[in-house]
Amino acid sequence: MQYQRKKSEEQMSLPLKVSGKKILMITGLIASINLPLLAMAETLNVANGSTKTISSPLTVDEAKANINGDLINNSHLSLELGAWLRGSIDNNGTINNNHVGVSQSIAIYGILNNNLSGILNNKNTITTLGTMTNRGTINNDKYFKVDAHFLSGGSDGIFNNYGTLNNNYGVENNGYFTNKSTGVINNGGTIYNYEELNNEGLLVNNQSVYNYNGSTIKNTGTLNNNNLVRNYDGGIIENTGIFNNFENTASFINEGRFVNSGVFNNFSPDSANAGTFENSGSIINTGEMNIEYEGGENSEVETSYGAITRVRSTGTAKYEGDFKGKGRLEFERLISEGNSSEPLPAVEYTGKMTVDGILKATKLTKSSTTGEIIRSELDNIAFSGVIMGNGEILAEKMSLRPNSRLNAGHSPGLLTITADLILDAGSTVVMELAGYDLGVTYDSYEIFGDLTIEYGAILDIDILDVFMPTNGDIFDLAYITGDVFGVFSIVPDDWLVSYVDLQNDLRGFSHAIQVTYNRAIGTSVSEPGVILFLGFGIFTMALMRRSKKVVH
Repeated sequence: MQYQRKKSEEQMSLPLKVSGKKILMITGLIASINLPLLAMAETLNVANGSTKTISSPLTVDEAKANINGDLINNSHLSLELGAWLRGSIDNNGTINNNHVGVSQSIAIYGILNNNLSGILNNKNTITTLGTMTNRGTINNDKYFKVDAHFLSGGSDGIFNNYGTLNNNYGVENNGYFTNKSTGVINNGGTIYNYEELNNEGLLVNNQSVYNYNGSTIKNTGTLNNNNLVRNYDGGIIENTGIFNNFENTASFINEGRFVNSGVFNNFSPDSANAGTFENSGSIINTGEMNIEYEGGENSEVETSYGAITRVRSTGTAKYEGDFKGKGRLEFERLISEGNSSEPLPAVEYTGKMTVDGILKATKLTKSSTTGEIIRSELDNIAFSGVIMGNGEILAEKMSLRPNSRLNAGHSPGLLTITADLILDAGSTVVMELAGYDLGVTYDSYEIFGDLTIEYGAILDIDILDVFMPTNGDIFDLAYITGDVFGVFSIVPDDWLVSYVDLQNDLRGFSHAIQVTYNRAIGTSVSEPGVILFLGFGIFTMALMRRSKKVVH
């Protein structure tokens, strides 16, 4: 066969393939743009112990390629009918797995290195039963599997990614899948994890990631979730890096075990609505959890506080790290019908909780017959760490355990507690003073419920900056709508604590706690015998004054 160029428009525009024993002779000129389109179609066999180097484009479409030795690809290799790779392959060019037939796949039993300049385009199925290392680019439009190698004693396949994996279809992991620190995974398909998936680099999820029973996802890098991450019952997700649950399209559903010692961000930097975090499994947090967003026009309740984020557990959710809440955060404890009187709290918190929006503890009762939630009411919440902020806490009962600290604002501020508040022995209420404006330059608390102060509870007064009160200055520590039981048994020197009985207060408060600065007293320890109950008229006058001596 001869081909002779006569006119410029007669240049080849399609690949030219020659099969079998035919001879290709070209007597004319071939434009350089067409050189990559010239391919010899043949069967590719590399025997064990031998080495083959591909330096020009090659299309294999007559049978599966059998690579039992070493193959080095420096050009374009197109595998139309798949391949068996039992040896070692180094790809420095492009490998195309093109055929869309069901059985025409690439099976890797040996070693495949997709090097820095390598490109692997998959339009069928690639199964890694040996070891695959990517330092280049993989474009996956079909199944990409890391599987168990049952033929070699059940050892698992290994995939290490140092480069870029663009997944537009499905990745199924039954072995060890590791995205190294320099690696990038752009997931526009689905990742099914049945074994161990380690992300040390950047994983951007725009579609779905499923972690099944008995499997583990370990994130030590950055995981940006823009769609769905679901951890099934029996699955484990360990985050020691950064886990961002971005945008209102993002959803993180935890039905298994979520262990966070890194940073978990459930917020949106660019829109009013944030992601959704739903938990019906267990949460162990020793790191930082941030719920920071405002707005939320689609919020079901009180939209001015922002979108609602629910953390639902079947038992007590335990947290040990930092948690910042600027929106509306609800801890829900789901219990079975007939167990509604359980004394367990919805939340046990031993870290640092910052509440600048609404924090709510809710108890949900689930029907034992229909499975429907038939009753919802406020639940208990317990703190053993530090609680601060300018928001509101809603619960049936809020307990401050020994060694916990209640500190309004961000040095200082006003914190609202809509619950019965119990201060255990060894707990501390902090009052920071930097001026004379209640809730602005000095700490104050509004308690809508009863206040119980156990013997051994501590009041700590901290004077900030260069501010210095004078003798006789009075500061309102707290207003209470219910009853007050007990007194602070430990208070700082030079301060007197007064427990004030209010009458006909327009805001509905029945009691107030005031502290008075008086160096002449020396050490001030409140005892029941020195509690001051002021008449309504005296207290009303005190509320109306805005002088340096009486501060509100």
